[in-house]
Amino acid sequence: MKKTILLLLLALSCYIYSSETALLISKEKNMYKIDGGVYRSQQLESEDLSIINELGIKTIINLRFFNRDKDKKIFKETDLILINNPLKTWNITPKEVAQILYDIEKSKENGAVLFHCYHGSDRTGLISGMYRIIYQDYEIDEALLELVQGSYGFHKIWSNIPKMFNENTVTEIKNEIFNLKNQKLKILD
Repeated sequence: MKKTILLLLLALSCYIYSSETALLISKEKNMYKIDGGVYRSQQLESEDLSIINELGIKTIINLRFFNRDKDKKIFKETDLILINNPLKTWNITPKEVAQILYDIEKSKENGAVLFHCYHGSDRTGLISGMYRIIYQDYEIDEALLELVQGSYGFHKIWSNIPKMFNENTVTEIKNEIFNLKNQKLKILD
């Protein structure tokens, strides 16, 4: 009986986890929908403009530190809003994460948002995980599991990234977002 209950709980937890995972848009581009109007991917190219338009993406947030001007070169003749928020994969701060999440939140007012790094795995995975925790009420452990075991291709060499998935860092990010919202409001007054 105990074994049956354990198996039932395990099956149920797998169902719950799989029902909340991101929706695959393109495996080749490591592109997923994580929320209404929020997408993640690897670096896109000019031939991806049709899918960008089809998804209603209006803003692209680039997390790349090296070659950070590639979006400008590729999408210069479009109406896309291009934001550079470069992250050094080896040294990411809660303040940087908060700025990116705030930019995603504000950019959603104009339409769908896509954020990316080179592979769409590590920096993108961190931002996706923190987005899920802060805006989708994911548990920290759930978001961490999606980062390291999801189909996004996390590279274990970046051991600093999973270490950010803790209560203190999440609280710091939330406080930074709160401060950003209040700063922006003060400017409008």
